[in-house]
Amino acid sequence: MQTTDYSYPMWITRIFGAGGDTQRMEEIVARYSHLVYPADPILKHLSLDELACIGNILASLPSSKEVFLAPYSFADLHLSDTPALQSLFDKLPFPLQCKTLDTARLYREADPPYAMIALDWESGTAQLLALSARQDELVTLSLAFLTDPLTKTMVDERHEKAKAYLLSRSKALLLEGTREKRIGIYEVTCSDELFVNKVFGPILDCPFSLVMGEKKDRWGRAIPSHISETDEERLLRSPRT
Repeated sequence: MQTTDYSYPMWITRIFGAGGDTQRMEEIVARYSHLVYPADPILKHLSLDELACIGNILASLPSSKEVFLAPYSFADLHLSDTPALQSLFDKLPFPLQCKTLDTARLYREADPPYAMIALDWESGTAQLLALSARQDELVTLSLAFLTDPLTKTMVDERHEKAKAYLLSRSKALLLEGTREKRIGIYEVTCSDELFVNKVFGPILDCPFSLVMGEKKDRWGRAIPSHISETDEERLLRSPRT
């Protein structure tokens, strides 16, 4: 396959052009990322144990580059010792195969999974800002979410005033590196189920349950320490998990 000096496949070069236009690359990612990362939750198709098995196999390979370039080959090449899982992976649509491999790789690195959340103590509105296997990435990922034009487009400021305010103030506080009484921004641990279902999925309207920890903020309030799926979300998942 012919590539450019930057190792982009030729079909990407034809769309992207040779000028290194960052805006054009952003447009391409925005258009096509939903094809690779569909909203369909991973745990409707695989269990946590099966996902962990895939992650362990990926970690054991001398180089996983070939697998990620051709995800459809993964089952035939590396799951022959687990026929049930091999059959299950083969039946996944191609976008879910891609999402499964990426999620499995990240899930193996998450010990534990982390999240960043924002909480409006006056209105009670809560928002998931980021999920990561690495705690030191949370601020960067949160700002990427908060500054994404799509995030602003998806929030109706007239009818979702509380959410719009929370997002706006969270962005300002993270950019300034400051904190205030009304809006709290917290780094918390995250349940495995919520992590694998949402780490590569839409998070704007992701519901979650809060667990408050023993630590208190400067205003004497117990602060969140952990998030997990809501009971409603858990019931919607496949019985196989």
